[in-house]
Amino acid sequence: MAKKKLNLRDAINKSESDDKQYAENAGKSGGAKDPREYKISKDSDDNGSVLIRFLPFIDLKEEQLRTMVTRLHHNFNHIVDKKKRWMDEDCLVMLGEDCPVCSAAWARYNTEKDLNGKESAKAFLAPTQKKKYFANILILEDDINPDNVGKVFYFSFGKQILDIMTKSAEPTADEIKEKGLEPFSIYDIYDSRPFRLKLTAPEKKGDYPHWKESYFATKSDGDVTDDLVKLAKSKSEKPDDIKDEEDALLEICHDLTEFSDGSRCLDADSLMQKFEHTLGETNSTSAPEKSGPAPTNNVGIEDDVDPNDEIDKAFKKEEEPKEEPKEEPKEEKVEEKKPEPKEEPKEEKKETPKEEAKPSGGTVDKDDFLASLGK
Repeated sequence: MAKKKLNLRDAINKSESDDKQYAENAGKSGGAKDPREYKISKDSDDNGSVLIRFLPFIDLKEEQLRTMVTRLHHNFNHIVDKKKRWMDEDCLVMLGEDCPVCSAAWARYNTEKDLNGKESAKAFLAPTQKKKYFANILILEDDINPDNVGKVFYFSFGKQILDIMTKSAEPTADEIKEKGLEPFSIYDIYDSRPFRLKLTAPEKKGDYPHWKESYFATKSDGDVTDDLVKLAKSKSEKPDDIKDEEDALLEICHDLTEFSDGSRCLDADSLMQKFEHTLGETNSTSAPEKSGPAPTNNVGIEDDVDPNDEIDKAFKKEEEPKEEPKEEPKEEKVEEKKPEPKEEPKEEKKETPKEEAKPSGGTVDKDDFLASLGK
């Protein structure tokens, strides 16, 4: 799609109006609910199924077309005094800064792993950095809530759905040759495929609902630009200003950069205070002395699977004992004495003790970390 000059003033006004509506909803009882976000409707068996089309959006700041954004955050809960406390805050890594929560969370994981093994340490992964992805979607079918059909929302999802998207749109050479699969562009408004979004209830108690049965249609449903323009005109206060598909995207799609630009990050001290408060450690003012490496930008655990059920058990322990560092034996230097000419017996040399291996320091191994997640 050819780029043209955007009417930024109108776009910014629309964005500000959306933010104001969100703020008003956030102040109501029952918690914050963003009217722009899509939550799949579920039937009596807790299953959900809708047909959607992924749409690109226009980054108002950079004035360019984008597909989706990635949010890095710390999202977990913990029971303190029989009450559940929640933390869901952006990670400072998004701003290119060191994140104290990353360091503190990995320190706890490494300590537990060193003391009690990898299996026990799994629960300590809950506060570590996670990834969440955001994209705009057009609802094509929603049998449980038909009022949503024809509307555009933003949808947040995790690695399960991302993997399905990537594998479907980018088949391997063998899949292309043997199965006749073809690569396609997920966000192409001229020629893409609808996506069957399916939420499947857990089969047994203790399991989590999943999106593994979601899939793309095998055929394209063609050009949807006319539909987008009609939808934009019906939503706009100035329908005559909607001339083409770019005007339509600007009108109906949500600028998602707010979830990835770090603008909602707390400062380091406030973020650490929130972390300690959630764990009931409000008297603590610093991270553990034994700290492990913070995860990098591309390290996170699956957001579709919530490990928080295990963390309450793991964090019930009192302050964890600090591991005493092993003292390395000092290497004794043996001075060679020159033999005196009058003395026949020579002095025997003392054996130099071998230097012991240094303790590992409790750092997390990448392979161990992936294995602990069942990857």
